Amino acid sequence: MLLLITFIVIVVVLIIPVQIAAEWAGARNTDMFSCLVALILAALIQKGITVFAPGAEMHYGLLLTLPLSGLAYTLVLGTTFIRGILIAIGQGVISVLISFLMAGLLLSLV
Repeated sequence: MLLLITFIVIVVVLIIPVQIAAEWAGARNTDMFSCLVALILAALIQKGITVFAPGAEMHYGLLLTLPLSGLAYTLVLGTTFIRGILIAIGQGVISVLISFLMAGLLLSLV
């Protein structure tokens, strides 16, 4: 049961926001698998930067994260680089809103 709940939370908090933002930006590939691959690629690219340039993520966090995520979204979701950056921004905003909504629902149940 816990595995199922974890899977649902991962899908709702991570993949669905990328799908919504990709639809808004007009990307070609907006299915769940493409969005999952784009998220994994973005994480791998960002991890690669922290391996080759330790401390760069700490000092230049948002300045590196947005273009690198935009690059991953551009490669996988089939869109332009600027739209990839917009997808990264939209995904972040939607994820925060969904997290607040889920926290509010959880607090209302207690």
